[in-house]
Amino acid sequence: MKYLREKSKKNSFLFKKNELDYLFFKSFLNFFDINKNDKLKFCSKFWFLKLKKYSFVKIKNRCLLTNSSSSVYNRYKMHRMALRLSISNGYLNGLKKSSW
Repeated sequence: MKYLREKSKKNSFLFKKNELDYLFFKSFLNFFDINKNDKLKFCSKFWFLKLKKYSFVKIKNRCLLTNSSSSVYNRYKMHRMALRLSISNGYLNGLKKSSW
């Protein structure tokens, strides 16, 4: 489980690091009128595969307590069962159980 947390941190760090390069590359290819030979030269210079490898899609939200990736609330960065237990035990102030 610790390995998955480290992998997630690494992916998010590398995404933030390469985000501007990726956006520049994408806008250059889409918006400028250049021929195919120049596009190929540009692709080889920027090593597109490296930028594509660390995409936003690979980043997973993980719970800080249980390290699970399913049903994590973004606001609290906690799994729903861990959030429920911490609220019922009184660790989080200002939240209460609401029933319909």
